[in-house]
Parts: sequence; structure tokens; C-alpha cells
Amino acid sequence: MSRQDTFYHWQGQVVKTFVASGVLSPPQAYVLAIFSFGIVRAACCALTAIAGKLGFLGADNTVLQRLKYWLRDGVDKPTPGEPQIEVQDTFLPLIQWILSLWQGQQLALAIDATTLRDNLVVLVVALLYRGTAIPLAWVCLPANCPGAWMPHLLRLLRVVHAAIPDRYDVLVMADRGLYSPKLYKRIRRYHWHPLLRIRAQGSFKPRYRERRPLREFLPGPGYQWRGRGWAFKRHPLRCTLLAIWLEGQAEPWFLLTDLSPHQGEASWYGLRVWIELGFRVFKSIGWQWHRSR
Repeated sequence: MSRQDTFYHWQGQVVKTFVASGVLSPPQAYVLAIFSFGIVRAACCALTAIAGKLGFLGADNTVLQRLKYWLRDGVDKPTPGEPQIEVQDTFLPLIQWILSLWQGQQLALAIDATTLRDNLVVLVVALLYRGTAIPLAWVCLPANCPGAWMPHLLRLLRVVHAAIPDRYDVLVMADRGLYSPKLYKRIRRYHWHPLLRIRAQGSFKPRYRERRPLREFLPGPGYQWRGRGWAFKRHPLRCTLLAIWLEGQAEPWFLLTDLSPHQGEASWYGLRVWIELGFRVFKSIGWQWHRSR
């Protein structure tokens, strides 16, 4: 298939996904197809580099101006009343598109944050897939500014939940810095399964036994423990603790889930690193964020 045929096939997929849902107009979807196709070909998101890879669509400067115009906020466009593209409105059709290609009934999601220098913090809910991660919903926040992340994360989860049918078995992972009782309870409310890592300074009370510091459950590398009980002392949470300390690992994992001790595996948490590999693909290998404004 020629480069031009490949683009027209991609354009058809983008238009079908976002125009049929009413999120984008045909011209908006067309430029989105140009933009995303150009990013893949240029391996970065710098506008001049993208335009230089789309010569088969016309002169570089013409394509460049079209991309710049598409990025403007609605109030900055010369045509009065031209609609603003709201990124969050595209999450639902994006997720539906991904699931239409998905095989199986199990989904592993990860929640994490990444940064663009000292400019932005991006909170992401991503689908883990074959050693990387596909962003499903995200929000960009100014870096080094006060404010809680959890309301944003809960809103993103609500959007993702609305797009995933009940037939899927969903596991949601997050690292220590993002653990919150609200997050755990929200995941359970959606009938999904949390697998959230907590800090090792806490404690756990197994059923019919005394409360103990978390570190006492694992004497050293090569050990693991699992059981039902209550995490935390001040605000007890009834859950399952999965604890594991692998050989060669600098520190153990202490994970909370609603799965029974015989259903859950602490080793599943190793999939969470795929979202970090996904960030690497988008930032340095793929989009080259540092070359974009």
C-alpha cells in the first residue's frame, strides 16, 4: 500500500470514529487525521517536522498553516462562532474505537502522571497493552502549582467507566503516590478491581490476628504473603493485602485489592510499569514533547 493510500485509509478510520459520534465536524476530523499521521511519520510533534512529512498533501507551508489554525482556541480563530475542539469530548469515541478492536474480556488499566519539563503535569488513565500503554483519558495541569490531583483522576475514571461495557473484567493499578481511599472505593463502585500499591510505613490487621507493621509480613527478598483483613489504623479499610519481595528487588510491594487472596496475584502489578514505557514512547521515542511548544 502506498503512502497516500495508507493515509486515506487512516483518514477514513478517524472520520468514521469522530464524525459519526458527532464530536468533530468532517473538516476537524480531516485535520486530526493529517496531524496524527504526520506525527507517526515525523516521529515528533513539532509542526514544521510534521508538515515536512506530508508533502503529498500539498505545499509544506499550506499544511503547516492548516495545523496551526486547527490548534487555536475557538476565540482566537478569525471565523466568528467557529466551534472549539474540546479534547475531553473525544475520549468516549476513542475508547469505543479501541474496544472494537480488542480481543478478550479482560482489561488492565493504569493511572499515572508524567511531566513536560517544568511546564505541565499530565494525569493519564491508560490501557496496558503488549509492553506499552494506550492513553484513554487525560488532563493537562500547570506544573508546580498547588491543587489536588484526585478530583481530576476521579473525573477521568468516570469518563472511562462510561465507555467500557459491563462485560469487561477490569483491573486498575496505581503506584504509591496516587493511593487514596476515595480512589479505591470509586474503583469498587464501578465493579472493577483495584490493585493499588501503598507505602511500606503502614500496618495491616489480618483476620483473627493482631495488627502488625507491613514490613513484618516479609522477612526479606524471596518472600510473599497474602490475606484478608483491615489496612490502616485511623481509617480502616477491609481488603486483601498482597505482599511480595522478589529476589533482586530493592524493596517490597504492598498491594491492596478487593479480590480474594486466592484470586489475586501480586505479580500482576508488574504490568504497571508498561504505562511508564508508554510515556517513554510518546515523549522521547515518539512525539518528542521537548520539541513542541
